Amino acid sequence: MVVRLGRELVERGTWHIMFLDDLFTGRKGRGAGLCQAFLDNGFEFTWSCNSHPNPLDLETLRLMERAAAGRSPTASSRARSASST
Repeated sequence: MVVRLGRELVERGTWHIMFLDDLFTGRKGRGAGLCQAFLDNGFEFTWSCNSHPNPLDLETLRLMERAAAGRSPTASSRARSASST
């Protein structure tokens, strides 16, 4: 269902998604599975997530980064602006 919604959002021109989900990282594999689905489907939007950090492991954090979770649109915009000056 999330992948289908992701496709719809891409078609509508969405460039960033914010998840507010305390359980995103709470169950092993839940967040990682979503990240892998984003990668497998070639989604290019950025996304962020507010969740509880305790259950995170390094492998999941790296997967989240690869799936664009670590690149906020604001930070990316600042980086582009700084590099063009």
